[in-house]
Amino acid sequence: FETATVVGTVRDATGGVIGDAKVTLTNVATGVSAERTSDANGNFEFFTVRIGAYLVTAEKPGFSIALVDNLQVTVG
Repeated sequence: FETATVVGTVRDATGGVIGDAKVTLTNVATGVSAERTSDANGNFEFFTVRIGAYLVTAEKPGFSIALVDNLQVTVG
């Protein structure tokens, strides 16, 4: 397999879920990005993600931008 799925949940500082947040997954090497919107439970999912290093951001008006740098996507 050469691709994976990236899943997560957007939460605020108190642990509450954030629905309708824009989540962006960007491949660090290529700069190619994809966007999803978190569901009512704060969940998001990116399918068919190639292995490599990624930057993940989540944003919604009224909240600070959340950032995960150097997320390593691997298979197996």
